[in-house]
Amino acid sequence: QFFLALKTGGTLVTSYLAVATEWDATAIDAKALERQKQVFGDLLQIRWACLRSEAQTRAQLLAAGFSKVEIFPGFARMFPSVVAQKKG
Repeated sequence: QFFLALKTGGTLVTSYLAVATEWDATAIDAKALERQKQVFGDLLQIRWACLRSEAQTRAQLLAAGFSKVEIFPGFARMFPSVVAQKKG
């Protein structure tokens, strides 16, 4: 749907929640992560869905027709940013 919504030559900028096996554990404050889990999970009842790997994300965007996909890992590799181009 992102691909169809963009004009030719358009750029998609998005992010995703990476699978835990791709996180940089050395950059994560374990106590802060536990507090975040309590706030988002216990208090706000948020349930994360559709966690994905970099390979899955790249493959899906290329299969959709994007010509160039760049993934920027960001802090701790938890929420990578994605920039994808629709050929012009």
